[in-house]
Amino acid sequence: MTLKKILKIFNYFDASLVCNPFSPSTRLRKNDGENMSQYKYLQIIRSLLHLVNHTIPDIAYAIDYI
Repeated sequence: MTLKKILKIFNYFDASLVCNPFSPSTRLRKNDGENMSQYKYLQIIRSLLHLVNHTIPDIAYAIDYI
């Protein structure tokens, strides 16, 4: 599975691109916007973990943080 395919599956294909996907000084806060089911959240995280383990190890820190 590719990152493009994951983004399309979860409707995030039009998300903004950044050079540095995650800064170590970033503080996460509670989402006040649209709710997401726990099942969908887990699907996204599992898909990203698959990429970390098999194709894109440079996103490992960001995925581990969330």
